[in-house]
Amino acid sequence: NTEKVYNLYKNTLGHKNYDFSGSGDQKFYVFEFDDIGNAGSNIKIDNYGKCPDEYINLLYFGKAGQDTYSMGTDIDVVGHEFTHLIVNQKLGWWPGEISNETFSLMEAYCDIMGELCEDEPDWMVAADVFKDNTASNKIYSLRNMKDPQYTNNKLLENVTPIGEDYEFEDFSFYKNYDDYKRNTKWLEENYKYGSTMNPNYYATTIIDHAAYLMYQGGISKGDLAQIWYKSMDYYTGDTKNATFIDCRKAVVKAAESYFRNSPKKVEIVNKAFDDVKVKTHNTKLSQATAA
Repeated sequence: NTEKVYNLYKNTLGHKNYDFSGSGDQKFYVFEFDDIGNAGSNIKIDNYGKCPDEYINLLYFGKAGQDTYSMGTDIDVVGHEFTHLIVNQKLGWWPGEISNETFSLMEAYCDIMGELCEDEPDWMVAADVFKDNTASNKIYSLRNMKDPQYTNNKLLENVTPIGEDYEFEDFSFYKNYDDYKRNTKWLEENYKYGSTMNPNYYATTIIDHAAYLMYQGGISKGDLAQIWYKSMDYYTGDTKNATFIDCRKAVVKAAESYFRNSPKKVEIVNKAFDDVKVKTHNTKLSQATAA
């Protein structure tokens, strides 16, 4: 799966530099990690004794558990983790080094590019990892990009936020930007999973859903991969504090360049962002609505 993702970036999207650590090493080190249900990408950190030096490009995937197959068996998970290395290299997006909204953007780009590595996107992150899912009936995923509010994550069913007495199922992922912006402060203060779930994951599905709507609107998987990858070159200013509005501007610019002779495709991109309420113009809420 890592080889397939690498070939997509190299041969289809034209990405050239795979020295993500800055060590001069263009190789990848990929292994199954001891933690069940975990997956990740790392640069410039301890290599768990698996690789020749600590300054390397490293991907790791959790072993199979009671409810899941090994995380590396689903290509969209591999594509997700691989894309973390790409967005860090191009935009400086890395956990702990970016603002809250940018964290959501980072995860969304990884979700989207991972999904576009699949032969046929199911728009459900890591759905093929869950043993209870079948090809015709997929219930569980880490995030449901088609219907965010119906995300059903078996790995978090028994987890409750720190200091709170409600269950994971009581809170839904976001489908539009307006709702998230109204709840941002409450989320950060009250809905904390610690290392298990960052509250900013809940906004990831807003951008995820926009990409799904573009696909449903008639933009092919290959064209979507091109415009989302190329959009990384259209961010300006302080990329570590990029907002959803910055994302829309970047993706639209990439679409305008790529679909130079297909203005209707650009309209599909703009409509998708409109539908998830990510709009480039400022709007004013009444005092009552804001309250």
